Amino acid sequence: SRHVYGEWFCVFVMVNILLFCFGTCVAYVLTIGDIMEPLLVQIFDVKTFWTSRTFAMISFSLVILLPLSFYKRLSALRFSSILSVVSAFFLLVVIIIRAAQAIDERGLENLRWFGGFKGVFSCAPIVTYAFTCQVNVLSIYEDLERANLKRMNKIVVRSFIAIFILYYLIGLFGYFLFLDHTKSDILSNFKTQDTLALCAQISVAIAVVTSYPVNILPARHAIENVAFHNLAPSFTRFSIITIALVVLSVCIAIVTPDLEAVFVLVGSSSSAIVCFIVPAIYYLKIFKDSAWTDNIGAIALLVVGVTIGVLGTM
Repeated sequence: SRHVYGEWFCVFVMVNILLFCFGTCVAYVLTIGDIMEPLLVQIFDVKTFWTSRTFAMISFSLVILLPLSFYKRLSALRFSSILSVVSAFFLLVVIIIRAAQAIDERGLENLRWFGGFKGVFSCAPIVTYAFTCQVNVLSIYEDLERANLKRMNKIVVRSFIAIFILYYLIGLFGYFLFLDHTKSDILSNFKTQDTLALCAQISVAIAVVTSYPVNILPARHAIENVAFHNLAPSFTRFSIITIALVVLSVCIAIVTPDLEAVFVLVGSSSSAIVCFIVPAIYYLKIFKDSAWTDNIGAIALLVVGVTIGVLGTM
């Protein structure tokens, strides 16, 4: 960013990376609260602060998320990342099983195959958010064995295919299962008495816990890059930034009522900027002397990013 557009644009990009990663951390803490509150109530058979969503978010963050956030390299999280992927696909299997049972009982006559363009537009920022992974690309390449562009491209393509299949099937069968009653956090639809669904919720909690530090790392790097890039590394500063990010994500999650609100806000703002707008204007700047026909892809990317940003405010 500094080489292409200068210092001011580097700060702009780093701030958006920070907002995206921090928003993701808030969403993960919210997910932990949504999962753990009904489980704690069922286990202890009482509703108090100690079984509340707030206590679940605070305790999990301090005991589990904070220590994991002190890792300095993504390679240290490779095994937990594998566990996260396995947990997500386990959720998919559970949803498919329950959806098949629901379809067998009531058939497909109550399905609405198209709910209008308003729903498509409102979901665009969420989809953008779900596929934004650019913030960790450089860190992954840095830790990659036998790193080269061809190998990195294979990893990116395979990863996108895997998560597309995962997201599409969870969305499809999740709707088959709950129809118009599907909530923004599909885990909230499941009853705590459903043992299989309970296992799925626990698996998602594991996926969230193992994914949280993956977003703390680039958020911390963004702060260092903007505010302290001229200073020598400091463990004290590293610790203060890490603790501040975790504590602030918990505080915001406590006062945020809905997970969907976080997805829409982040997806229509920082996610659209990082995923579409910034790569497009980088390309247009670097290849400014090229024929306009060579820049069609970058222009289309820019238009899509701006459109998603606008849709998110509607």
